[in-house]
Amino acid sequence: MRDRKEQIIKEAMKIVAEEGYGNLSMRAVARASGLKLGALQYHFPHWADLLRGMADYIMDQYSLPAASAGPKHPVDIVDVVQYVMDDAAGVTLNSERLFPQLWAMAQVEPIMNKLMAEIYGRYIDVLEKILADSGVPHPRVHARALTVLLESSLLFLNWDRRAKKSGKAEREMIMTYLDSLKISGKRKRINPRARQITP
Repeated sequence: MRDRKEQIIKEAMKIVAEEGYGNLSMRAVARASGLKLGALQYHFPHWADLLRGMADYIMDQYSLPAASAGPKHPVDIVDVVQYVMDDAAGVTLNSERLFPQLWAMAQVEPIMNKLMAEIYGRYIDVLEKILADSGVPHPRVHARALTVLLESSLLFLNWDRRAKKSGKAEREMIMTYLDSLKISGKRKRINPRARQITP
């Protein structure tokens, strides 16, 4: 992605996170980016192009470790889950404020509804492949369950300041869920604060 387009996308996401999705418009993004509307439309000719650019950028920032190692050397689901819980990209994207706004926007903007489904669809597909490669029965069901646990944990811990105290317990609960899948009997217990992989 070219630098100028990325800067425009970051300004658009900043508007959504800090001012709410109702304040996002082509004119607002042009103003925040220091551009005239025509110059913005050179990079993003239509509203849908801007939203697609935002979705692609988010997917790039939240790309999960590849699940292509195969059955002989599957990616460890624990590493992936810890990567998600550490939410390194969330600091840059202001995810605790951005994602609730994107979900709200998806309720009134058909294109954002489609894009959010695509973002989470890819996320679930990666988790499902890792679980399937690890021999977990019903991997799609568990991929969805993990997505719900991880997403709600991240959003609510940031949204509800009282929940900050339960962060460690929530991590442990998710790790207990992974243990219940019996992915690897040889795996040693993971320190829930450990950062096992980097983006």
